[in-house]
Amino acid sequence: MIEVVRKHNENHRDVKPIIISVELEKAKPELSSLIPKADIIFVSKDYAQFQGYTDMAETIDKIHIETRPGSLVICPWGEKGASARMKEGKLVSSQAFPPEHVVDTLGAGDTFIAATIFALDLGHKPEDSILFGCRVAGAKVGVRGWEPLRHLFKGSDFLSSMEDSGSRRSVMNTT
Repeated sequence: MIEVVRKHNENHRDVKPIIISVELEKAKPELSSLIPKADIIFVSKDYAQFQGYTDMAETIDKIHIETRPGSLVICPWGEKGASARMKEGKLVSSQAFPPEHVVDTLGAGDTFIAATIFALDLGHKPEDSILFGCRVAGAKVGVRGWEPLRHLFKGSDFLSSMEDSGSRRSVMNTT
């Protein structure tokens, strides 16, 4: 599928390219073959530790060795927040935003990825996007399921602060 998207991008240079993201989540060595193929690589704490990395910065440094030019590596680390770096850029980080009471952690990682992709798609910088992802994921673990998130953020300045800057990109998650 990634090759099909790349070919589409090559044949349609008159439109904005489709951005490909992958998530390296499970402790499976074969996932490393996706690293040089993606534009955005989400690396879970579990995958990082499986590879022998001890923190977000080390994970991002090691993963970036295999990435394509212009790629973005994002590493969420649960209660420690998340970090990100463009191949040619500096490391940026966000703290975690834990709720007062943890209710349901199922899907927190997926929530982080979805919120981060949403912010990136609106044209926000990586540091603002992972901050948004950490905030939404933190709110998610304070509620059961996802439905309450709709009500938590309805009419809130939280989402309006992430207004569209006009530089939209398409993002596809392939995992």
